[in-house]
Amino acid sequence: MTKYNSENGDKYNVILTDFENEEISFPVTKFYNLQPKFIRGKDVECLSSYLIRLATIHNVATSELINEIVNPEYKYTQLKRPHINGYGQITKDVLLLVKMNCGLSKIDNLSMINYQNVFSKVNMFKNYKAWCVSCLNEMKINDGIVYGKLIWTLNGYDYCQNHSNELETQCRNCGKQQNIISNNDKSGYCQYCHVWLARATEEPLVEDHEKKYYSTQIENMIEFFNSKGCVVNRDDVKQSFLAIRNHYNKTTLMELLEYKLTFNLLTSFSYNKLPSLNVMLYISYKLKIPLINLLTNDGIELPSRHEKSIVSFSDSYIERYLLEVLNKNIYKGRENIAAKLRMSKKTLIKKYPELMKKIDKNNQEFKKSSNNNSIHFDKERDHTRVSEYLIQCINSTEVTPIRKISIDLNINTTTIRERFPKLYSLIKEKNKLITDNKNLEFEIMNKVEYARYSTHRVDKNIEERLYEILSTISNTPKPLKEIATEIGITYRKMEHNYKEILDLIKIKNSEAREIKRERLFKRRKLLIQNAVDELNEIGKYPSFAAVESKVHFCISSPKLSAFYIQYLQQLGIRRENFRGNK
Repeated sequence: MTKYNSENGDKYNVILTDFENEEISFPVTKFYNLQPKFIRGKDVECLSSYLIRLATIHNVATSELINEIVNPEYKYTQLKRPHINGYGQITKDVLLLVKMNCGLSKIDNLSMINYQNVFSKVNMFKNYKAWCVSCLNEMKINDGIVYGKLIWTLNGYDYCQNHSNELETQCRNCGKQQNIISNNDKSGYCQYCHVWLARATEEPLVEDHEKKYYSTQIENMIEFFNSKGCVVNRDDVKQSFLAIRNHYNKTTLMELLEYKLTFNLLTSFSYNKLPSLNVMLYISYKLKIPLINLLTNDGIELPSRHEKSIVSFSDSYIERYLLEVLNKNIYKGRENIAAKLRMSKKTLIKKYPELMKKIDKNNQEFKKSSNNNSIHFDKERDHTRVSEYLIQCINSTEVTPIRKISIDLNINTTTIRERFPKLYSLIKEKNKLITDNKNLEFEIMNKVEYARYSTHRVDKNIEERLYEILSTISNTPKPLKEIATEIGITYRKMEHNYKEILDLIKIKNSEAREIKRERLFKRRKLLIQNAVDELNEIGKYPSFAAVESKVHFCISSPKLSAFYIQYLQQLGIRRENFRGNK
């Protein structure tokens, strides 16, 4: 039975009370027995979506559900990351707590726990939400339960098989990406402008074959293993990789997979290295082996021996090619030549030592000539030309690498850095801001050597929003980075333009943290009292270890230990009185 506590102004403080003097013949759960939408099959709901729906049905903020109720040991910022749907310790703890508090069982399929033995967590999940517009509309029309699918969270799944369209990642109204879990989140609606995310679209259908293949394989994988409720066996995947490695020779396999990293993964899978989902999809696509067959080591069809052999070049063709490289007077490394001729570097040097020596000598001369091609910088002749070009690069909205500038101007990069340090640093800073998707406007001054970008700009709407957030902070602190994400600006910009309001928010956060600590201290004092009284009633001395085993937290902190000793003295409990009891 639950009731709401109005003390201290707690809006969402839910307290679980016990029935007294009553025999309970039905299961009592802390929260509603909300059933996940599809526990099996490809349309299974993800864990983050379930937490959002659980918070919505209890009419509490998602952060309150996570911080205060679901698990006080984990911060809200830890659980809103993409890996909440993975297989880490946080995911396992949250699943266990959901089972206990909601009376559910067999909900591991809401995460990727079944795949923890074969897939690395690296780049497994998208950093933001993705959704199919048609799927959301169908959910809303059919039964009104809108949720997020587990397959939508996986990297590599960008194409809905049911409706033949790409997944959306941005709100069509405000253009902002949606976090995996937000404070006031509601499934199917934008976290910022609160508009329905599945608005009608007339965009053309996607015809990317590789993208379609990846999405199909992910759907088949989730459908196959979730329907059976089984865990993927690492030994099966290892045997599949060994069969592939033994069937192809090294050169052929590197040629099929196109880059060396994937080949090294195939050869080192037995050394406790887990592949990422994207790499497994890439191997499946290149070798034309379904992903399920790779994971189960069943039905792998490899070409016959004569199909796997590669075409070898004749000695006359190899000599002719090497002479062409030598006569072209261009830089051509040994690795490129060996890859082109489909042979190892050792074999190439052993069979054609004289030609390779000449090519190496030609490469060295080419390097020296390319380093000496830059002209000597003349201040009177080149200063205006170089500075004007650098200012054009600063004004450009695209990334301009310093190396490209050096080639265009035919001047060494060291000369540019030493002669034009301010313009050089501004170009580097602009390139960094563009690559980080920081949209700042650059303004060029009339003077040639100086340039600066616009700085202090205050938006009244953002300022009002910050004051609203300030007024809502009472018992629960609000992280500043979370505030910046909620408003839709960067933390650095918010800190620079709204410093006074942020100082007030920091003060309120510190007060809220102090209130939270005090509430936790009071709650733990009550638990210590109950544990001491219970042990005293059964004739057992309430030692530190005995009390800690009852309350399930450490009481060795100065405040708690002082209260514990004071309470024992208040009750007149001494160890000598319990020596006769076991």
